[in-house]
Amino acid sequence: MRSLMLALLFVISMSSNGLLAQGPKGAPPCTLSLGGPIDWEVVIATCTQLIESGKLTGRSLARAYLTRIFARMSAGARTIDHSEVIAEATAVIENDPQERLAYMYRLGSYLETGDYEGALRDATKYIELDPGDWNALNVRSSVYVSKGDFERALADDTKAVEIAQKNAAAWANRASTYLKAGRTAEALSDLNRALSLPLPHPDHHYQRGKILEAMGRTEEAIADYRNALRLETKKMEYREALKRLGARP
Repeated sequence: MRSLMLALLFVISMSSNGLLAQGPKGAPPCTLSLGGPIDWEVVIATCTQLIESGKLTGRSLARAYLTRIFARMSAGARTIDHSEVIAEATAVIENDPQERLAYMYRLGSYLETGDYEGALRDATKYIELDPGDWNALNVRSSVYVSKGDFERALADDTKAVEIAQKNAAAWANRASTYLKAGRTAEALSDLNRALSLPLPHPDHHYQRGKILEAMGRTEEAIADYRNALRLETKKMEYREALKRLGARP
Protein backbone atom coordinates (compact mmCIF):
# COMPACT_ATOMS: atom_id res chain seq x y z
CA MET A 1 0.00 0.00 0.00
CA ARG A 2 2.85 2.36 0.65
CA SER A 3 6.21 2.77 -1.04
CA LEU A 4 9.37 2.67 1.02
CA MET A 5 11.11 5.02 -1.38
CA LEU A 6 9.42 8.37 -1.24
CA ALA A 7 8.89 10.28 -4.48
CA LEU A 8 10.61 13.53 -3.63
CA LEU A 9 9.76 16.43 -5.93
CA PHE A 10 11.36 19.67 -4.90
CA VAL A 11 12.88 22.89 -6.18
CA ILE A 12 16.45 23.62 -5.12
CA SER A 13 17.49 27.23 -5.22
CA MET A 14 21.19 27.74 -5.88
CA SER A 15 22.90 31.08 -5.57
CA SER A 16 26.29 31.08 -3.83
CA ASN A 17 28.36 33.91 -5.40
CA GLY A 18 27.58 32.81 -8.95
CA LEU A 19 29.59 29.61 -8.79
CA LEU A 20 26.55 27.40 -9.28
CA ALA A 21 25.80 29.05 -12.60
CA GLN A 22 29.11 27.89 -14.07
CA GLY A 23 29.24 24.89 -16.34
CA PRO A 24 29.56 23.84 -19.99
CA LYS A 25 28.68 26.61 -22.39
CA GLY A 26 24.93 26.75 -22.93
CA ALA A 27 24.22 24.23 -20.18
CA PRO A 28 21.69 24.85 -17.40
CA PRO A 29 23.18 25.54 -13.99
CA CYS A 30 23.45 22.92 -11.26
CA THR A 31 19.93 23.62 -10.06
CA LEU A 32 16.45 22.26 -10.48
CA SER A 33 13.10 23.74 -11.39
CA LEU A 34 9.80 22.22 -12.38
CA GLY A 35 9.21 24.77 -15.15
CA GLY A 36 9.98 22.64 -18.18
CA PRO A 37 11.90 19.67 -19.61
CA ILE A 38 15.29 19.02 -18.04
CA ASP A 39 18.30 17.32 -19.62
CA TRP A 40 19.40 15.34 -16.57
CA GLU A 41 22.70 14.27 -18.08
CA VAL A 42 23.65 17.91 -18.58
CA VAL A 43 22.66 18.75 -15.00
CA ILE A 44 24.79 15.83 -13.77
CA ALA A 45 27.75 17.03 -15.82
CA THR A 46 27.38 20.59 -14.57
CA CYS A 47 27.09 19.54 -10.94
CA THR A 48 30.09 17.23 -11.30
CA GLN A 49 32.18 20.04 -12.75
CA LEU A 50 31.28 22.28 -9.84
CA ILE A 51 31.87 19.61 -7.20
CA GLU A 52 35.26 18.70 -8.64
CA SER A 53 36.31 22.33 -9.06
CA GLY A 54 37.07 22.61 -5.35
CA LYS A 55 35.48 26.05 -5.29
CA LEU A 56 32.37 25.06 -3.34
CA THR A 57 32.18 24.52 0.39
CA GLY A 58 29.55 24.07 3.07
CA ARG A 59 25.93 24.52 2.06
CA SER A 60 26.76 25.34 -1.58
CA LEU A 61 28.68 22.07 -1.94
CA ALA A 62 25.91 20.18 -0.16
CA ARG A 63 23.30 21.54 -2.57
CA ALA A 64 25.41 20.59 -5.59
CA TYR A 65 25.65 17.01 -4.31
CA LEU A 66 21.92 16.99 -3.53
CA THR A 67 21.03 18.14 -7.03
CA ARG A 68 23.30 15.49 -8.55
CA ILE A 69 21.56 12.79 -6.50
CA PHE A 70 18.18 13.94 -7.75
CA ALA A 71 19.39 14.20 -11.35
CA ARG A 72 20.97 10.74 -11.29
CA MET A 73 17.82 9.20 -9.86
CA SER A 74 15.69 10.97 -12.46
CA ALA A 75 17.98 9.97 -15.32
CA GLY A 76 18.07 6.28 -14.41
CA ALA A 77 15.25 5.55 -12.00
CA ARG A 78 15.34 1.83 -12.80
CA THR A 79 19.07 1.43 -12.37
CA ILE A 80 19.76 3.39 -9.20
CA ASP A 81 23.13 2.67 -7.60
CA HIS A 82 22.16 2.75 -3.94
CA SER A 83 25.74 2.67 -2.70
CA GLU A 84 26.32 5.81 -4.77
CA VAL A 85 23.20 7.49 -3.34
CA ILE A 86 24.36 6.68 0.20
CA ALA A 87 27.82 8.13 -0.48
CA GLU A 88 26.41 11.28 -2.11
CA ALA A 89 23.85 11.83 0.65
CA THR A 90 26.57 11.36 3.25
CA ALA A 91 28.59 14.09 1.51
CA VAL A 92 25.56 16.38 1.69
CA ILE A 93 25.13 15.72 5.42
CA GLU A 94 28.83 16.27 6.13
CA ASN A 95 28.58 19.72 4.55
CA ASP A 96 25.08 20.60 5.78
CA PRO A 97 23.84 18.44 8.69
CA GLN A 98 20.46 20.21 8.66
CA GLU A 99 19.57 19.18 5.10
CA ARG A 100 16.52 16.97 5.64
CA LEU A 101 16.25 15.60 2.10
CA ALA A 102 19.68 14.01 2.32
CA TYR A 103 18.54 11.89 5.25
CA MET A 104 15.42 10.87 3.34
CA TYR A 105 17.37 9.88 0.23
CA ARG A 106 19.91 7.94 2.26
CA LEU A 107 17.31 6.10 4.31
CA GLY A 108 15.55 5.05 1.11
CA SER A 109 18.74 3.48 -0.18
CA TYR A 110 19.44 1.93 3.21
CA LEU A 111 16.02 0.27 3.01
CA GLU A 112 16.66 -0.97 -0.51
CA THR A 113 19.96 -2.53 0.59
CA GLY A 114 18.52 -4.06 3.78
CA ASP A 115 20.29 -1.75 6.25
CA TYR A 116 17.29 -1.19 8.52
CA GLU A 117 19.34 0.23 11.39
CA GLY A 118 20.83 2.88 9.11
CA ALA A 119 17.37 3.66 7.72
CA LEU A 120 15.96 3.96 11.24
CA ARG A 121 18.68 6.40 12.30
CA ASP A 122 18.07 8.61 9.27
CA ALA A 123 14.29 8.50 9.62
CA THR A 124 14.61 9.52 13.26
CA LYS A 125 16.97 12.37 12.38
CA TYR A 126 14.62 13.60 9.67
CA ILE A 127 11.71 13.64 12.11
CA GLU A 128 13.84 15.53 14.65
CA LEU A 129 14.43 18.18 11.99
CA ASP A 130 10.76 18.32 10.97
CA PRO A 131 8.47 16.72 13.62
CA GLY A 132 5.36 17.90 11.79
CA ASP A 133 6.04 15.85 8.64
CA TRP A 134 3.43 13.08 8.86
CA ASN A 135 4.77 11.37 5.76
CA ALA A 136 8.17 10.97 7.41
CA LEU A 137 6.45 9.30 10.37
CA ASN A 138 4.87 6.85 7.93
CA VAL A 139 8.27 6.17 6.42
CA ARG A 140 9.77 5.41 9.83
CA SER A 141 6.76 3.20 10.52
CA SER A 142 7.69 1.22 7.38
CA VAL A 143 11.18 0.74 8.77
CA TYR A 144 9.77 -0.55 12.05
CA VAL A 145 7.48 -2.92 10.12
CA SER A 146 10.52 -4.24 8.25
CA LYS A 147 12.07 -4.99 11.64
CA GLY A 148 8.85 -6.61 12.91
CA ASP A 149 8.31 -3.90 15.53
CA PHE A 150 4.59 -3.28 15.03
CA GLU A 151 4.13 -1.45 18.32
CA ARG A 152 6.50 1.36 17.35
CA ALA A 153 5.23 1.30 13.75
CA LEU A 154 1.65 1.88 14.88
CA ALA A 155 2.75 4.59 17.29
CA ASP A 156 4.29 6.51 14.36
CA ASP A 157 1.27 5.90 12.13
CA THR A 158 -1.03 7.14 14.87
CA LYS A 159 0.99 10.34 15.24
CA ALA A 160 0.76 10.76 11.46
CA VAL A 161 -3.02 10.39 11.59
CA GLU A 162 -3.22 12.96 14.39
CA ILE A 163 -1.25 15.44 12.27
CA ALA A 164 -3.05 14.72 8.98
CA GLN A 165 -6.56 13.73 10.04
CA LYS A 166 -8.07 14.82 6.73
CA ASN A 167 -5.53 13.01 4.54
CA ALA A 168 -6.71 9.66 3.19
CA ALA A 169 -3.16 8.36 2.72
CA ALA A 170 -2.32 8.74 6.43
CA TRP A 171 -5.28 6.55 7.42
CA ALA A 172 -4.56 4.02 4.67
CA ASN A 173 -0.93 3.77 5.75
CA ARG A 174 -1.97 2.90 9.31
CA ALA A 175 -4.44 0.38 7.88
CA SER A 176 -1.53 -1.26 6.06
CA THR A 177 0.38 -1.61 9.33
CA TYR A 178 -2.68 -2.99 11.12
CA LEU A 179 -3.04 -5.61 8.38
CA LYS A 180 0.58 -6.67 8.67
CA ALA A 181 0.13 -6.92 12.43
CA GLY A 182 -2.90 -9.18 11.92
CA ARG A 183 -5.39 -6.63 13.26
CA THR A 184 -8.00 -6.83 10.51
CA ALA A 185 -10.85 -5.01 12.25
CA GLU A 186 -8.71 -1.92 12.91
CA ALA A 187 -7.42 -2.02 9.32
CA LEU A 188 -10.96 -2.09 7.97
CA SER A 189 -11.96 0.82 10.20
CA ASP A 190 -9.02 2.93 8.97
CA LEU A 191 -9.76 2.13 5.34
CA ASN A 192 -13.37 3.13 5.88
CA ARG A 193 -12.09 6.45 7.21
CA ALA A 194 -9.67 6.88 4.30
CA LEU A 195 -12.44 6.27 1.79
CA SER A 196 -14.69 8.81 3.49
CA LEU A 197 -12.15 11.58 2.81
CA PRO A 198 -11.39 13.51 -0.40
CA LEU A 199 -9.03 12.04 -2.98
CA PRO A 200 -8.87 8.39 -1.91
CA HIS A 201 -6.47 6.28 -3.96
CA PRO A 202 -7.88 3.41 -6.07
CA ASP A 203 -5.72 1.05 -4.03
CA HIS A 204 -7.63 2.01 -0.88
CA HIS A 205 -10.74 0.48 -2.46
CA TYR A 206 -8.73 -2.56 -3.53
CA GLN A 207 -7.24 -3.11 -0.08
CA ARG A 208 -10.65 -2.83 1.57
CA GLY A 209 -12.03 -5.19 -1.05
CA LYS A 210 -9.43 -7.80 -0.12
CA ILE A 211 -10.36 -7.54 3.56
CA LEU A 212 -14.08 -7.80 2.79
CA GLU A 213 -13.46 -10.76 0.49
CA ALA A 214 -11.53 -12.55 3.25
CA MET A 215 -14.44 -11.88 5.62
CA GLY A 216 -16.88 -13.48 3.17
CA ARG A 217 -18.58 -10.17 2.36
CA THR A 218 -18.38 -10.87 -1.36
CA GLU A 219 -20.83 -8.31 -2.75
CA GLU A 220 -19.16 -5.49 -0.81
CA ALA A 221 -15.75 -6.69 -2.01
CA ILE A 222 -16.95 -6.67 -5.63
CA ALA A 223 -18.21 -3.12 -5.21
CA ASP A 224 -14.82 -1.99 -3.93
CA TYR A 225 -12.93 -3.78 -6.72
CA ARG A 226 -15.19 -2.10 -9.27
CA ASN A 227 -14.62 1.29 -7.70
CA ALA A 228 -10.87 0.71 -7.81
CA LEU A 229 -11.07 -0.26 -11.49
CA ARG A 230 -13.26 2.74 -12.27
CA LEU A 231 -10.56 5.02 -10.88
CA GLU A 232 -7.67 3.16 -12.52
CA THR A 233 -8.99 1.32 -15.55
CA LYS A 234 -5.71 -0.27 -16.68
CA LYS A 235 -4.78 -1.98 -13.40
CA MET A 236 -4.89 -5.72 -14.13
CA GLU A 237 -4.77 -6.56 -10.43
CA TYR A 238 -8.22 -5.04 -9.99
CA ARG A 239 -9.61 -6.92 -13.00
CA GLU A 240 -8.18 -10.19 -11.72
CA ALA A 241 -9.86 -9.66 -8.35
CA LEU A 242 -13.25 -9.29 -10.05
CA LYS A 243 -12.56 -12.30 -12.27
CA ARG A 244 -11.67 -14.35 -9.20
CA LEU A 245 -15.10 -13.59 -7.72
CA GLY A 246 -16.88 -14.28 -11.00
CA ALA A 247 -17.92 -10.66 -11.39
CA ARG A 248 -17.85 -8.47 -14.48
CA PRO A 249 -15.76 -5.28 -14.44
